[in-house]
Order: sequence, then C-alpha cells, then structure tokens
Amino acid sequence: MKIPDSVVPDIYLICQRVFNNELTAAQGNRHLVETYGLNQSSVDTFIRNFEHMLNGRRFRRTLNLFAMRYFLERFTIDYDSQTLFKALSALMQHISYIEDQTGGKHPGMRQVFSEFVTRLPQDFQDEFEQDDIEEDVKSTPREKLIAYLKNLKKTDDDHVMIDGKSYKRDNHTLAVIKQLRDFACQVCNTKILKRDGTFYIEAAHIKARSQFGRETPDNILLLCPNHHKEFDYGETEITFHDADKVVFMMNGKSYSVTLTIE
Repeated sequence: MKIPDSVVPDIYLICQRVFNNELTAAQGNRHLVETYGLNQSSVDTFIRNFEHMLNGRRFRRTLNLFAMRYFLERFTIDYDSQTLFKALSALMQHISYIEDQTGGKHPGMRQVFSEFVTRLPQDFQDEFEQDDIEEDVKSTPREKLIAYLKNLKKTDDDHVMIDGKSYKRDNHTLAVIKQLRDFACQVCNTKILKRDGTFYIEAAHIKARSQFGRETPDNILLLCPNHHKEFDYGETEITFHDADKVVFMMNGKSYSVTLTIE
C-alpha cells in the first residue's frame, strides 16, 4: 500500500525508538498498524531499513522517495556525519542491488543520494567518489593504469571524464593507486573486506596537501585505519623520501616502504 507522506514523521520516530531499544519491533509495528491502518509488511520494511541504514548495511526493499528524503534529512539533524555516511553507503548498496536485479537504472534514488552526499565533509564525499570510480578501474588492464600514473602532470585538468561523468582527477588517481597496490596496508599488509565484497583502505599523504603534496604514487601511502591514525597523530618522522621509497620512524619503530608501482 502507498504510505501517506503525513505518516512518515511518526514512522521515523517509531523506527528510532525501536533502534534505541525503547520499543520492540513488534510493539512499534503494532502501534503504526493500529494507529494508521498501515500494512504490517510495509512497517517491517521501514523498521528494518532504518536499522540497516544506521549500520551501513544493504537493504533490499525500497522506500518511496519522500520517505527516503525525510529519513536522510532527519539523520543529518539527529546524528553525526559518520552516521549519515553509513546511511548513504547503505543506500548506494541498495541502488546497486536493485539495478543488478532489474538491469535498469534507479534514477530517483540516485538523485536522492546525490542531494545528500553534498551534506558530508569533503573526505567522505571523496571516498564515495573513489568507490564509484573503482568499477571502471577494476576493468582496466594493469599496464594501462600504470601508464596513466606515469604520465600524470601538474598541468593536467582537475577533473577526468568517465562514461560521461566528471570526477576529480585526484580521486581517480587514488582509486588507481588502491587498485594497483591491492588495497593492502603498506605497514602491516592488512586488507579490510567490506560487506559488499570490496576492500577498504585509507590513503595518507607523505607530504601533506597543505605543503602542496600531490596524489601521486611517490607521495601516497596506503594504510589501515589504525596505522593511518598513528601516522597522522603519533610521533612520526620522515628520514628518507624519494620517488622509489620512503623511510620513517613512527612511535619509535622504523619502517621502509616501497613506493614504485610496476
């Protein structure tokens, strides 16, 4: 059944109370069914999707566009940027799932995603963009990716076109570096598998952006979250750095990392 827009705010509050363990899912469902005459299955979908979105997990059944916009708008008010990032990650996983199932596009939800991703801090926006580029990068021969990195110039345009869509060149470059370095931490070799089957890794600048450090292989370290935070906030000293290698002390330990990609 179609859910009236006027009911969505109360649905959100009930979903939130269930998520906070103030109500059981059965109690929340019963309240909405008895108060508004809603379909029990539709209410279950709202409650389940709310939980999945706050946990950054894919959901399968689609909410209507008004409800999705309302939920995301409230997330920006009630929660922090990390939670909104998780919710949008869940939404993008849902969009990919639906498009895989139907063989078509989901333009309405993609538009909603685009509207709210701009509410995120820039580093979160960049992460989404790199994830979007990843599919194109995965299907590109390794030798072509290496050639792309070798031919990077300071005078290159700030953006690159992929399948008719404009992306930041820096995000494209980082996606290429992650692919060629196999998404592994260059300190401990950790690879973090995400729920969607892809891998998560973070990029650290050896020479900071504020010091005009570039997104090039000789200035990027791939690090797991723990080593990234240690590199940024620990006692770190670069003792040697050229195009091929970086040597640094980090909290009393010495590390030597190869930067070349072949």
